[in-house]
Amino acid sequence: MRIATIYGSTRRMGNTELLVECMMKGIDHRSIYLSDLNIRPIIDQRHDEGGFDPVNDDFKEIVDLFLTSDLIIFATPLYWYGMSGPMKNMIDRFSGAVRDERYGEELKTSLQKMETIVVTVGEITLG
Repeated sequence: MRIATIYGSTRRMGNTELLVECMMKGIDHRSIYLSDLNIRPIIDQRHDEGGFDPVNDDFKEIVDLFLTSDLIIFATPLYWYGMSGPMKNMIDRFSGAVRDERYGEELKTSLQKMETIVVTVGEITLG
C-alpha cells in the first residue's frame, strides 16, 4: 500500500506532526509539507466560459501524489475551528483540477476510490 501524508501546518514538529509520526511509526509513507510548496489560492472560474486558467505553482505535485497513492493522510492543526490555510488552499484547488484536461478522468477516478484519514489537533490555552 502506498501511503502519503500531507502536512498542513506552517510549524515543523508541531502537535499534529508529532501525533502522525507516532501513529505511523514503522510504516513506510511519503510526507509532503504544504509550507514547502507554492500553492496559489483558487480563483473560482467554474462559471466562466473558458473555465479555469492554468496556474503556475506546485499544485501538480499534489495531483501526482494523489495519482500514485492508495491512502492519503490529511494532517492539519485546527485554527479557529477549521483546517489550516495551506490545507484549505490545497483542497480548494481540486475544484479546478478535476476539470483540467491535463489530468483527464484519471484524477477523478483516483479521488473517487482514494482512502483517506484526517488527523487534526487543536489546543486550548486558558490564561
